[in-house]
Amino acid sequence: MLAATLLTTALAVAAHGPDLRVSDLEAQDRAASPGQLRVPTTVRNAGDRRAGASRTRYFLSLDRTKGGDVRLATARVAAVRAGRTRRGTAELRVPAGLKVGSWHVIACADALRTVRERREGNNCAATRGTVDVLPQTEPQIPPLP
Repeated sequence: MLAATLLTTALAVAAHGPDLRVSDLEAQDRAASPGQLRVPTTVRNAGDRRAGASRTRYFLSLDRTKGGDVRLATARVAAVRAGRTRRGTAELRVPAGLKVGSWHVIACADALRTVRERREGNNCAATRGTVDVLPQTEPQIPPLP
């Protein structure tokens, strides 16, 4: 009986705290390799405590699942109060030589794990649509007369 009470108390304590997650993620339809990629992102604190400043990391993925992806960069996210969101647009650099094709963008809130969260496994989200990565073409200069 005492063990069950202690376990219940421990679970109740563990249920409190910040809980950062990417709640909205968009990306432009096309990007060049190398080139720029703009990714509007919303990070939500679904927890019941304030989350300190953190960083969101971005990846390009062929399959919407994190793992074996092309790591891009991180973007700073200011502190987020409980139940609130922060919205920003990450300006990412698509690396040179990236395989041409359709890629999903994955964003992971608190990628550096600076915020102690009640759940760490729900921080990432992927775009539903894809970004078509195309080779960058040189501007065409007309010949001299």
